[in-house]
Amino acid sequence: MAPLDTGRLAEIAGGDAGFARELVDLFMEDAAAHLATLTAAIGDGQAERVREVAHTLKGSASNVGAEPMRGLAYALEQQGRAGELRESAPLLVALHEELERVRAVAEESGR
Repeated sequence: MAPLDTGRLAEIAGGDAGFARELVDLFMEDAAAHLATLTAAIGDGQAERVREVAHTLKGSASNVGAEPMRGLAYALEQQGRAGELRESAPLLVALHEELERVRAVAEESGR
């Protein structure tokens, strides 16, 4: 699956390429901040905080068509909800990798 559904993004942005670029830029900035918060929350064993931030990231990813990130954030949200963070590190690594894939696609497509 592509890291960013550019067709969905264009639809969300109403076909306005400048607005699409702005949406992706804001998403990448916010996602990086969310990942930093998740790293700290996982390290501190704050399952509820992990659930909250992962839920927010899930919604943001969905809003720009970053479906692989949405799925990973959902899995992390579920771990937070269950209070089971022992297996969260691989998901966090995968989220960082997906964000880089989104960044690469955005740069390639001029978004």
